[in-house]
Amino acid sequence: MNTLKNILPLLILLFLQACTFTKPDANTASETDICAATSNNCTFVVFSESSDKLLIINEARARQAFTPASTFKIANSLIALETSTITDAKQILAIDYELYPIEDWWQSSWSSERHDLRSAFQNSVLPIYRGIASQIGAPRMSEYLARFNYGNQDITSGIDYFWVNGSLKISALEQIRFLQNIYHNEYSLQEESLQTLKEIMLADDTGAYKLYAKTGAALIDEGTVIAWYVGFIENQDGVHYFAFNLQAPPSPETALARTQLPLNYLTQAGII
Repeated sequence: MNTLKNILPLLILLFLQACTFTKPDANTASETDICAATSNNCTFVVFSESSDKLLIINEARARQAFTPASTFKIANSLIALETSTITDAKQILAIDYELYPIEDWWQSSWSSERHDLRSAFQNSVLPIYRGIASQIGAPRMSEYLARFNYGNQDITSGIDYFWVNGSLKISALEQIRFLQNIYHNEYSLQEESLQTLKEIMLADDTGAYKLYAKTGAALIDEGTVIAWYVGFIENQDGVHYFAFNLQAPPSPETALARTQLPLNYLTQAGII
């Protein structure tokens, strides 16, 4: 299974050739649907496994690598569980305020609430995850990113910050492949680690479907953020993996769009 690293370019090519491509119906797209705009500031990808159907909006951007921002917490959590840096979803995690003193831009919940792994993941508590990455250490982090073939695998900008507008980059299509390989345990990980990951990723359970997801956002220059929403859905038709990213000015509207747009697309596709 680890031979995937050596043949990944071929696998991606075969994967894209074998899948059925569809494009969103122009009649169902909203006039405010910025993903359909020609500016190429947004991409959405969803792969429905049982039907082998791959939908891509803005394919060129789907292949372009960006900072993963907080979507890297999926990989970071999994590596922490695999290395026993963290034992389970209920482990209480503390911020090291000597290393990471409170800053004005922090979300109030980061320092005012008590966090276990699930709440740290759901609230995207960056200082906790910076500490987790430091505990994992550069050698083990590099080993697992190579094993996962995660993006460009570059952590040289700093062990506790490389995923936030740092050296690590990943594309939407690579996010899809990573999520699918996790789901099918192509990396030969411990089953307990995978179940804990699903536990902390669970964002919605309606009875008709389960949504497992992670948001991410990072300021890439003074007036622009890259915003992500990635994950997978389980429903009666099987598993559907999705990845969305958006480049836009930082604003409450951008924060809303990073989840609302992909959910709209998933609704249009009949997945949720």
